[in-house]
Amino acid sequence: MYDRFRVEEPNRTPDICCVLSDEKPQSDEVLGHPRDNYGRDGNNFVVQSGSNYLVTDPDWQEFAMNRSPGWEPFKTVYMIEFELRRRLLENRQALIHASGVQFEGQTILFPAWRSAGKTNTLLSLLFAGGDYLSDDRLWVDEDGSVQGYPTPVNVGTEQLESFTELETPEEKLDEKVENFVDAKIDPSRSFFDKVASYLASQYIDSERTFQDLHSMVPGAKYVDKASVDAVVLLRAAPKQARVNVEQIPTSQVVRALRTIHHYEWNEQLEEYAMATDSLFPAADRTEVFESIRTEEAQVQRQFLQSTPTLIARIPRTRIWEADGIRTQITDAFSDLPTEVEPGQETHMTT
Repeated sequence: MYDRFRVEEPNRTPDICCVLSDEKPQSDEVLGHPRDNYGRDGNNFVVQSGSNYLVTDPDWQEFAMNRSPGWEPFKTVYMIEFELRRRLLENRQALIHASGVQFEGQTILFPAWRSAGKTNTLLSLLFAGGDYLSDDRLWVDEDGSVQGYPTPVNVGTEQLESFTELETPEEKLDEKVENFVDAKIDPSRSFFDKVASYLASQYIDSERTFQDLHSMVPGAKYVDKASVDAVVLLRAAPKQARVNVEQIPTSQVVRALRTIHHYEWNEQLEEYAMATDSLFPAADRTEVFESIRTEEAQVQRQFLQSTPTLIARIPRTRIWEADGIRTQITDAFSDLPTEVEPGQETHMTT
């Protein structure tokens, strides 16, 4: 995920170290189920999920996790970004869960709940000539600017089906399913049972492919920092046939960001922080987390005050190219308002 930031010889000692480990922790105390719990192993905080685990110190500076592909990588990323979020707030920059592009002269951010269409919207605009700020998270400033966060694009089967420009794996999806089922499921069972068991394993949905921008869209450029022209909240609209965009009050986007961030990061982080402090009474993770969340909300509100805020309601359809959603997105984002309408700015208190 962080390949673009790699350096061969750091000019200083890293602040956070993350390693792979085959040494399974043995917790002295646990909170939760025998196989899914938080634990204390000596001076280390443990997150145990079945056979998968994460081990860190109470200050979340040294991380070790097992090599199993079953470990969800973002569970570690969230804790690393915890420190990034704390430090960037010193510059009055706040993390938001959004994709970002420069498209036809405008810098546009589009926050959304998971599965609302962020990555598909991003790819639609990139393939139409846009440049890239981020797929999934960005850093906004109180002055109305944004800092790009050029991690690779998280590409799944829906993107491969919706964008013919993307390189598909050498093995076709249907062949992959068939081979996996044959390898993992008892061949004496019926085909229906085999497929049902296979789907229950969520093999496809759990598979994650991070792709570098230039390997997907060679002509696109990374944008490091820019002034934001519009923030477009994406919302899935299952009953709708076409993409619809309209301007909405800033306060509505503020509320949306609060719920999105709770769902995407903060709920999990708060639980980690409280468990850490419970097992290590001298730790301060909960207090630091509350400070981060409060200050980020202040920065986000200030950022949005001078930026046009809109909502794009998007039909919930799997294959965007076949259903014409790609074209509707590029058309809708080609002519967004860049001025704050009277009545949009709303005084909001902390």
